[in-house]
Amino acid sequence: FDDYGNLWTVDNNCDAGDRARIVYLMEGGDCGWRMNYQYLPDRGPWMPESWWKPEHEGQPAFLNPPIANLTSGPSGIACYPGTGLPASFRGSFFVADFLGTPDGSGIRRFTMEPDGAGFNMNFDEKFIWKTLATDVDFMPNGNIMVADWVEGWTGVGKGRLWLVASNDAEARASGDETAALLGSFHSQNDIDDLVELLAHQDRRIRLAAQFKLVELNAGSALTRLAMNNTVAKVETSQPQLARIHAIWGLVQLGLAANLLPLLESEADDQVRAQLAKAMGENAIDAARQQLLILLGDSFPRVRYFAAMSLGKLGRNDISANALLTLADENANDDRFIRHAVVWALAQTTTALELAALAAPASAIDGRRLGRPIRSASIRLAAVLALRLQGSPEIVAFLTDPDKFIATEAAIAIYDLPIEPALGKLADTINRPDISRSHLRRAIHACFLVGRNHHAQALVDYSNSGTVGDSLREEAVEILHNWNQSDGFDRLHNTWRPHLPRENPTWATGRELPLAKAEIENSFARGRKVFFENPAASCQRCHWIEGQSGGEAPSEVGPELSSIGLMLANMELRESITDPAASIAPGFEIRGQDGEVLALSAMTPVLDKMLKAEEIDDLVTYLASLKRPKKILVHVYSAGFEHGVAKLRDGSSLVERSWEKWAAEDQRFEIVSDRSPERFTAAGLAEFDAVFLYTTGELPWPQGGKQALLDFVANGGALIGSHCASDTFYDWPEFGELLGGWFDGHPWHEKVGVNVEDNNHLSTLHLGEHFEIIDEIYQFKNWDRTDKRVLLSLDTTSVDMQRAGIKRDDGDFGISWTRRHGKGRIFYTGLGHRPEVWRSQLFRDHLVGGTIWATRK
Repeated sequence: FDDYGNLWTVDNNCDAGDRARIVYLMEGGDCGWRMNYQYLPDRGPWMPESWWKPEHEGQPAFLNPPIANLTSGPSGIACYPGTGLPASFRGSFFVADFLGTPDGSGIRRFTMEPDGAGFNMNFDEKFIWKTLATDVDFMPNGNIMVADWVEGWTGVGKGRLWLVASNDAEARASGDETAALLGSFHSQNDIDDLVELLAHQDRRIRLAAQFKLVELNAGSALTRLAMNNTVAKVETSQPQLARIHAIWGLVQLGLAANLLPLLESEADDQVRAQLAKAMGENAIDAARQQLLILLGDSFPRVRYFAAMSLGKLGRNDISANALLTLADENANDDRFIRHAVVWALAQTTTALELAALAAPASAIDGRRLGRPIRSASIRLAAVLALRLQGSPEIVAFLTDPDKFIATEAAIAIYDLPIEPALGKLADTINRPDISRSHLRRAIHACFLVGRNHHAQALVDYSNSGTVGDSLREEAVEILHNWNQSDGFDRLHNTWRPHLPRENPTWATGRELPLAKAEIENSFARGRKVFFENPAASCQRCHWIEGQSGGEAPSEVGPELSSIGLMLANMELRESITDPAASIAPGFEIRGQDGEVLALSAMTPVLDKMLKAEEIDDLVTYLASLKRPKKILVHVYSAGFEHGVAKLRDGSSLVERSWEKWAAEDQRFEIVSDRSPERFTAAGLAEFDAVFLYTTGELPWPQGGKQALLDFVANGGALIGSHCASDTFYDWPEFGELLGGWFDGHPWHEKVGVNVEDNNHLSTLHLGEHFEIIDEIYQFKNWDRTDKRVLLSLDTTSVDMQRAGIKRDDGDFGISWTRRHGKGRIFYTGLGHRPEVWRSQLFRDHLVGGTIWATRK
């Protein structure tokens, strides 16, 4: 515990690549770990869904994630009690970090600071190092005691105890005083003396005095101390912590009602928070109205405890509505507030009332029925509260239009589990656009429920899925084990003594989808067709990085190392048997007027030149090609720094957006690196593309500029957004490579955009025209020569007499592509405003352009 009664712990990793964790233990919280995960190769959802990491976007909302990842072998933790060390150590935590060898082990020190209603780690150091510490604690005089294992994992048969003392004489003297006081508490019975000790610097003295006063039933003395500040904004003459201990003592005595007047008048934020907590601890129903008011308090920690206490006061419609209002206002920004609201809703609201907050089948239906469409934050709070209740009514949220909320419902149903709801979860297996976390649980729910139509749903999913995809392989494995009647849950490793089966022999004699091992033979045959069959002659036009020998062929068809991520099996088959039906963007044949012709450069009669089984094997092989494109995301402001490029919690909105998109899209992965030193031939070699969001003359190392030119010329892709064109004015080749330079931004408003080419991967979703609010550039050294212009400004939508317009031809390109050697360049002038980066329109535009550019 720290000085304010917050409970902390450190938790070890599971030896699967995760890191140990510093955890604030919220009442009613769930940190996610289950011991049975330890014996699964992927540790259940712990590793695949990153439950071990601090809070991040996309993480399940039910989790109480760590405040920080720190240490590798935590084996003991202590919070400095307040005396024996210099004042600079106040609030410090000390943790033993055991790694099996003294060189990597010792005692770390860290501190926390408030962050909303929760906390953030603001300091960390190796305090005592090179000792194989197994535990750490404080002596009565404040000296630190460290237990030392000496060496190795099995030890040497004996250990050591180290005593660590401060060289500050004043600190040591205060520690000695504390030790003497602690030794004399058996004879301390004077109430006034004990009250005075509640203000002591050392938490152990304060707690001892508090417990002694409770033993003496000193409610009146504790009340007088706690009530010291009864008028708002009047400075208290008693230390804050003394008043807090008085409040805790009154709670122990069941006398928190004595403090009701303080709820309205208390000026100290921390004391007000403890008062709100006390009302719930003693279930003071008379405090309900004031607790409802405190839900709007300016101090987040007060709102947190007010919500928790309303939950402890039990069922109440007014409380429930106020909690929903707080959930809406919080908008999921503060996870600690969200947790308190959710925990309280679970106590104050029925499952049917919570289920009624689900979104209707469509917003239109909701309006027709007179039902309000609740906000996503309210619907998420309802799901989480139903999870705490373990209610089957949670199925109402499985089809929520917000994929995150639907996933949260799926996680609750499967992981708890909520047995009566498993069938509804299994029914969602073939719903479009559900998350992989949701889908994985739907697949395994089919196995647990055991209905015939669920088995068939697994077959349908496996047949339509991508060969080699891990979820498809899990589905196939389940099908081949369908007839078993008991076993371990394959996702969570829990024992299921009885697996219900509508037909115990359903799988017997059926032709089931092939498992991975069986597919490998087809893969090998298909590879041989691609590389060796003279009738197919695939290598004449196509190249597979990492498998094809020599140089890439002349650019007739796309490079195929990622084709299995781009096209489904049916689309691959069609591209072989009817190539003109669907042509990869960027490989169309155009007439003299620029119109796309319904022609393909591929051999049009491959289905007649290859046997049916050869086509099957070729599709199997091509479907297995799933090397994600690797993109270097480089954000650097040597000139003007855009808001979306500014660092916040270690990354910018630009970088966080790319990270989110990569997590959702198997076609590519990203590395965010702001270091200019990355720009060398060796540093760029591992990437398929470089994305720039930059300004000014970047401090690249000598040879870095040539490295980029060579990278693109040899087949790499260059992608630029917005201010990438505001870069390297002193390097003429860069402007030529990108296609132009920034030359002012006359427009910062809603503008119309003409989609000049809507048959490009970056524009397929845009129609012929759209509107957007963003900063629109004009460019110098720009014309349409050697470019494919995708987007341009609709000049009828803006004031063309505005000062600062420098072009007199009315041609304002916004997005284009061009070629350089074997490489491709995609540029979009959009991307100034945060709202643009958060929009699906821009995401699809930028990702589509990136995927196009990486198709060498």
